[in-house]
Amino acid sequence: MDKDVFKKYILIATYIVLLYLVLSHLDVVISSLGFLYNVVKPIVIGACIMFVMNVLLKKYEKVLFKKGFPTIKNGAKLKRVICILLTYATFAAFIVILCVVVVPQVAQSVRSLAESLPGYLSAANTGFMDFVSRLGLPDNIWETIRGFWDQFESSFSDIIKSAAGTAIDATVTATKAIINFLIGLIFAAYMLFAKEKLVKITKKLCYAIFKGKAADKIIEIAAEANVTFARFIGGQLLEAVILGALCFIGMLILRLPYAPLIACLIGATSLIPVLGAYLGTIPSAFIILMVDPIKALVFVIFIIVLQQIENNFIYPKVVGNAIGLEGLWVFAAIVIGSGLGGVMGMLVGVPLMAVIYSLVRTYTALAVEKRGVDESKYDAQAAAAIMEGTKTDESASDEEKPTSSQ
Repeated sequence: MDKDVFKKYILIATYIVLLYLVLSHLDVVISSLGFLYNVVKPIVIGACIMFVMNVLLKKYEKVLFKKGFPTIKNGAKLKRVICILLTYATFAAFIVILCVVVVPQVAQSVRSLAESLPGYLSAANTGFMDFVSRLGLPDNIWETIRGFWDQFESSFSDIIKSAAGTAIDATVTATKAIINFLIGLIFAAYMLFAKEKLVKITKKLCYAIFKGKAADKIIEIAAEANVTFARFIGGQLLEAVILGALCFIGMLILRLPYAPLIACLIGATSLIPVLGAYLGTIPSAFIILMVDPIKALVFVIFIIVLQQIENNFIYPKVVGNAIGLEGLWVFAAIVIGSGLGGVMGMLVGVPLMAVIYSLVRTYTALAVEKRGVDESKYDAQAAAAIMEGTKTDESASDEEKPTSSQ
C-alpha cells in the first residue's frame, strides 16, 4: 500500500476514534472546557481589553507621535510606552469621572427608589382596588381579582427578599470579576507593547499549520475581521456616550426623575445596535411609572424622538457605514446573536455578520465573474419582476415579437 494512502487512513481512523470518545464522554469534555475557560479567563479578558484599548492607542500614535523619536535610541519603544501610558491614563480618568460624578448619583437614585418602592406599591394597591370597586363587579370576580393582586404583591416581595439574600454571592462574584479585570489590564498592557510581535508569531504558526493559499486566506479574513471589529467597537462606544449624555440632559430639562440612573442604563444598552436603547427604555419607563404615569409617557415620547435623532444624524456620523451592513442583516445578526450568546452575542454578532457578509459577497462576485454570468440576469429590476410575478420589459417584448412561421 502506498505510504501516503496509509497515512490518510490512519488520520481518518484517529479522527473517528477521537470523535467517538468525545461524544461518549460529552459531559466530561464540557466540564473540562469550563474549567479550562475559568483558568484562562483573565487572559481572555486581557485580550478583549487590549482589542478595545488598541483603538485609542492607534489614535494617540497617529495624532501625537506621527514620526516617533528617530533621533533617540529605541525611539519606537519609547513612543509605544508613552502612548500606552496615555491610553491607560485616559481609561483611568474615565473610571474616576464615573466613580466621582455618576456612581454617587446612580446610587442615590437606587437608594431613593428602594425607599419609595413600598409607598409606590401601597399607592398602586389602593388605586387599583378603588378602580375595581367602582366597576361594580360581582363578588366572585372581585375576590378572584383581589387574589391575583395579593399574589402579585407576595411574589414581588419574595423577589426583593431573594435579591437581598443573594447579596453575599453577588459580592463574591463581583470581587472575582474585579480581580480578573485587574489581571486582564496588566496582561493587556504587555499585549499592547508587543502586538506586532504577537501578530508575527500568529502568522508564523498559521503558515506552519496550514498550506500557503489556506494560510493566506485565513490571514486575510483575520485582517478584515480586525478592521471591522475595531471600527464597530470604537463607533459604538462613542455613540453610547453621546446618547447617554443627551438622555441625561433631556431628562433634566423635562424634570424627569432618576435621570443619572436611567441615562446610564440607556447609554449601556445602546451598545447593542438598533434595539439597544429601546431595550433600556422598558425598565426605565417602568421605574418612572411608579412615580408618575404622565412622566413615564413623556419619557417614552422623549426616547422615541431621541432615537430618531440618533438613528438619522448621530449614528451615521459616528459609526457611519463601518460595518457595511443593511438594516435587515443587522437585525438578523442581533436575533441570532441573542439566541446563541445573550447580550454578548448581540454585541459580537453584528461585526461578525459584517465579516461573513463581506466574505460571501466577495466569493459570489468572483464566482459569477468566473462563470461569465450577465449582470442583467440578477439586477434589482429583474429581481423585483420575479418577486411580483411579472416579466421584464425585455422578456415581454420578446413574446410580442411574431415568429417566422406567422
